[in-house]
Amino acid sequence: MKTTLPTFKIVKLLIFFLTISVSGISQTKFVTPPFIQMGTATSFQVNYNTNTQHKGIIKIGTIPNNFFITYNETESTKEHKIKVDNLLPDTRYFYAVYVGDTLLKCGIDYFYKTSQPIGSTEKLNVWVTGDCGTGSKNQLDVAAQMEKYLNGEYINAWLLLGDNAYTDGQFEEFQKYFFKPYQESKFIKQTSIYPSPGNHDYGYDLSAPDHRNIPYFKFFSMPANGEIGGEPSGGPQFYSYNIHNVHFVSLDSYGRDSYVKFWDTLVSPQVKWLKKDLAANKQPWTVIYFHHPPFTMGTHNSDRELDLVAIRQNLVPIFEKYKVDLVLCGHSHTYERSKPMSGHYGLEGTFQSALYNKSTSTARYDGSPDSCPYIQLKGSDNHGVVYAVAGSAGFQPRGQQNFPHKAMPIGNITNSGSLLLTFEGDKMDAKFVTDKGNVDDKFTIFKTTKLPRDTTLLLADSTKLITLKASPKPNYVWPSNRSTLSQITVPVENGQVIRVADSFGCFPDIFRIAKTGSDCPKAKLQNIDFESLSKINLKASKIIKSENRVLENSIVTFSAGNAIELKPGFEVKKGAVFSTKLKGCD
Repeated sequence: MKTTLPTFKIVKLLIFFLTISVSGISQTKFVTPPFIQMGTATSFQVNYNTNTQHKGIIKIGTIPNNFFITYNETESTKEHKIKVDNLLPDTRYFYAVYVGDTLLKCGIDYFYKTSQPIGSTEKLNVWVTGDCGTGSKNQLDVAAQMEKYLNGEYINAWLLLGDNAYTDGQFEEFQKYFFKPYQESKFIKQTSIYPSPGNHDYGYDLSAPDHRNIPYFKFFSMPANGEIGGEPSGGPQFYSYNIHNVHFVSLDSYGRDSYVKFWDTLVSPQVKWLKKDLAANKQPWTVIYFHHPPFTMGTHNSDRELDLVAIRQNLVPIFEKYKVDLVLCGHSHTYERSKPMSGHYGLEGTFQSALYNKSTSTARYDGSPDSCPYIQLKGSDNHGVVYAVAGSAGFQPRGQQNFPHKAMPIGNITNSGSLLLTFEGDKMDAKFVTDKGNVDDKFTIFKTTKLPRDTTLLLADSTKLITLKASPKPNYVWPSNRSTLSQITVPVENGQVIRVADSFGCFPDIFRIAKTGSDCPKAKLQNIDFESLSKINLKASKIIKSENRVLENSIVTFSAGNAIELKPGFEVKKGAVFSTKLKGCD
């Protein structure tokens, strides 16, 4: 028998179900704020968690509050991961989070700027935090001071060095100690996050390093299949990716693959993948980051702790073989930094700077003594790796009695802080910005094919003027006329050597002028050094007056018709050959 409900009951039921539906939407709240993952030149992903199940919606546009493209999830969930794609490179996209037609989150700070295509030499800013997830004042101050220091400049990527949620890596701890402290910062709203795990992210479950069923892997999305360049790793625990002209590698120094740690170089799947990835890498810059440092005397001691010893002995030679530029770690709640180094795999007491460092410089590049940047010559075997421990983004730092480690001579156990890396073409700048807002350490690395650039210009006898152009460098200074332009025009004088360098004299270009068959000039007055390896026969019909220096391994001859006058300041360095001739132009 068919029963028909009265019309008023049908209406009441519809109202009841509609009320439930609207109530469910209105009561939807963020368990974690929206944050950016998997950023590329043409796509990004918005991740967030909510307290109710629904199909998430992201709307985007290129100006605030004007959203013209919609991306929908296909299934209801509390763990939302929505990919936004088919975008233009180097473009700012504002995004908004919806449930149905109800707006949950948007604002002028909610945007992602797509990167330049892979290989670009445009500026790239990267924020690095280690051991940040404490919920402490240190954590808040470090983030606030970095944001203040940036003064509105965009950060393209955020690297996490592990121990991102203390003390046990639980779901509630990630909410309370990672997402909540950062939820109002621009970093969480705008910057693509690329994490690595630490021991506290795995917690105290002794089987967790094998099964990896932990909140860390539920919150974050990793480009494990080579979506952003790099060799596919097949799993989220370790992965690589490219942004602009930098190759980044995130490793898992605590988890186990096939029940072995990553430092077991004989059988570790992670190390096999790492070697394959580094061998295939074509990017000019390579940065590797993970949690446990091979060199530290902070809150951990790399001489005594077996994981750190094994990493130093087994992994450091791999970093050197593949000419990695920078290795970043956390775990030790301090800041420590090395100079470019190679060949040291033993205890701290065996480290000798003269033996293992490839430079004596601080690389601060500020005009202080011995502060020229580190130079990585492309194709050279004389390569050194710079190591930095930056594990104080959430802690007041502490150190061992013999802090800092001898191989890490630059350190800070006074202030919390984080690292800012800036890549631009062949230059990388790193700055350790403290919780007080000051730059406590900084260093610069340059990559080049030849330093200095030494050019001999063979010119016709009739050439009167020539324009000389310096190779790119931070500031130009031409000693001949103190010009700060990138190029100058000078009179041509046979045998003349002209030098241009940056303001601190670290990057010289040398131009040697030689005429193919010139007559003797009437007179000469030299006030520019004859650079190393010069081979010059300087002639004058009457007098040569010189106050310059003849530098090492140069062969210089003065030939004059009447006289040669060596004025105060003239000097012949050891290893140079200097001779004079009178009536040399007859």
